[in-house]
Amino acid sequence: NLTLRESQSCGIYAGMNGASIHLDNVSVENSGYDGVEVDGTERNTMKNCNVSHSKWSGLVVGSGGSITIDGNATTVHHNGVCGGWVYGMYTYHSSSSILLVSPLTKEMISTNNDGGRNYGGQGTIQTITNNIIKDEKK
Repeated sequence: NLTLRESQSCGIYAGMNGASIHLDNVSVENSGYDGVEVDGTERNTMKNCNVSHSKWSGLVVGSGGSITIDGNATTVHHNGVCGGWVYGMYTYHSSSSILLVSPLTKEMISTNNDGGRNYGGQGTIQTITNNIIKDEKK
């Protein structure tokens, strides 16, 4: 139950060899770089969170990192406001992943990001249905 606004860099950053983050009903708005970045840490979660109007990507996962997203109120929208090659949800390394708990889909939660780049990258974006992972790669 927290709102973070106008961070000069990333709104929330979970860095290499750091602790996992667990966000519940958190809003990250108008970040100077990425809204939420998970880099090399696993077991991160977001539930019913809003990430919007970041200058760069809304949610970035890289270097073997992973995050699980749950909650019908979760949204990643209107990010990439500076233009350039950014996404709503971005997996920038082949070993990074974003897991969406059913009924969530990448099309449902990541919308209206700059240039229609709502999701992408080298890693995977997957939906978990009844503890079974359905691959929705890029």
